[in-house]
Amino acid sequence: MAEKEKQDLERRLIQIQRLESLGMLAGGIAHDFNNLLTVIIASAALANQQATEPSLVADLEAILGAAKRGKELTQQLLAMSRAQPLNLVTLDLNSLLRKLLELARRILPETIAIDFIEAVGLPYTEGDSSQIDKVFMNLFVNARDAMQDGGRLTIETEQVVINGKYTETHPWAKPGRYILTTVTDTGTGIPREVMERIFEPFFTTKGSRAGTGLGLATVYGIVRQHRGMVQCYSEVGVGTSFKIYLPVVEKLASAVGTKLQRTVPTGHERLLLAEDDDQVRAVAVKILEKAGYLVTAVENGDAACRVLAEAPFDLLILDVVMPGMPCREVIARARVLRPDIPILLSSGYTATGNVGLLREEVGLKLLRKPYDPDRMLHTVRAALDDEDDEPTAH
Repeated sequence: MAEKEKQDLERRLIQIQRLESLGMLAGGIAHDFNNLLTVIIASAALANQQATEPSLVADLEAILGAAKRGKELTQQLLAMSRAQPLNLVTLDLNSLLRKLLELARRILPETIAIDFIEAVGLPYTEGDSSQIDKVFMNLFVNARDAMQDGGRLTIETEQVVINGKYTETHPWAKPGRYILTTVTDTGTGIPREVMERIFEPFFTTKGSRAGTGLGLATVYGIVRQHRGMVQCYSEVGVGTSFKIYLPVVEKLASAVGTKLQRTVPTGHERLLLAEDDDQVRAVAVKILEKAGYLVTAVENGDAACRVLAEAPFDLLILDVVMPGMPCREVIARARVLRPDIPILLSSGYTATGNVGLLREEVGLKLLRKPYDPDRMLHTVRAALDDEDDEPTAH
């Protein structure tokens, strides 16, 4: 298992390095291309001022139109390569998103419902508002394209802290205090073989007429230029979540620092963990056992029910999306087998309809993916003690 974890980390690092290299290449091309476009646009505009023949005017206007589209592409390349100049101001992200969603409702069909879950007391971030607008509009358009038959788009903001432990298993992460905005759709999802390339420039699955392949590359570049991070979590047939981390303006967030730093809880209880991903299951067991818990880990809900029938446990940690028995049925059977056992759901889809309905119907707590050790241990302890929990990191 240690070898698999090492290979996974190496794969992610290679992916990051490839994106950085592509960004540098794209930035160089964009700068050179901008010089060429300057000549084309200026020359065509000068000629257009003197032209009188209708057919010639039409030809020159076609050249200017094509050059304008080329200019927009170079702006995307510059943004993706983090070479676009930024006009930094203090931003209220909740306010920015409210305004963007008013526009988004005009471009999204009525078959797509929109939910906006605003964090109360959200601190400020520093950014270029026009560039941040591009980030979220690109994500909204991608979500629309993934929900051709309708669905739900959910945007959620919150403040989180990423610590050193989290960065040990997530090479893309940088420690610090962030505003996390999660954009979730209930669309077709992204196949695993596509996931590793979605932020590459000119990579697209939409076909040549539907997109340039620069949308998510632009998102990646803008967020990185703002000293932030972007991650994607997706499952085919379920939906996709994009997580955008933007740094908090420290002086404005200092008042909540002591509230977010808590002692990591431990325990001795017996826990049953059902998680189908081998690597997630292994790291979760490691976190829990290191904190003193006695852990039994299984690969799906069917196995969890078999184990519950044989022995009592103090808590069942249940991944929402697994092969085999549906999550709702696993919960029902678990409560027949062990009526008093608390159940903790785990999912990357914090706002999707299925997870929301489950939480409302059965009153369960949720451990949101991706999680770090602190996040997991606080949530597990809260589920065992039947207490409320606050977000520390995601």
